[in-house]
Amino acid sequence: MVTKLHKSMKKIGFTLGCALILGNLTVFLAAKNVFANSINGNFGLELYYRDSAFQCGSDPTQADIKVNVYDKSNNLLTTMSKGDKHIIYSFDSADDLKFTYNVYNLSCISNASLRPELGSMLLDSNDSIPNIEGFSKQSSITDMLVGLNSYEELYLVELGTSNISSSAYDLQDVVLVVDNNPSPSD
Repeated sequence: MVTKLHKSMKKIGFTLGCALILGNLTVFLAAKNVFANSINGNFGLELYYRDSAFQCGSDPTQADIKVNVYDKSNNLLTTMSKGDKHIIYSFDSADDLKFTYNVYNLSCISNASLRPELGSMLLDSNDSIPNIEGFSKQSSITDMLVGLNSYEELYLVELGTSNISSSAYDLQDVVLVVDNNPSPSD
């Protein structure tokens, strides 16, 4: 049995299964991951692709950014567009996931170009907030944290520059809300 504590939610995960033994041959018939936690029977995490803002210089055309979500073994779990929500039952932390980003709809970048993550940050409402202004009148990180529940976090991504002194470095090229206590009916 494995126990992992994450934020306010405790999970206990184990595998149930059965095997048929025929002489020297063992056939594994079925398996199911079972999770329990201490709050209200919810498990996994929900990703909500809240916002993105990425453009070429002064051209106001905004990119369409697709977020590809992988597990640590590089298995694609889902591809998200802005506004999408996706519950991932087998993981309980954004730290257990990897993300890649495909950019569309910009004249300065080829469609479907894979953009590297040049900066990222996972924040909850109790974390100290970086002093980073939103680029081109975007909401500030402080404004985005207002209204988060205690079990929610913001995953902030910078795709344009790694220069933290640049006004374009705002960690808001992709903004995901991570709900660490999702309800399956959401």
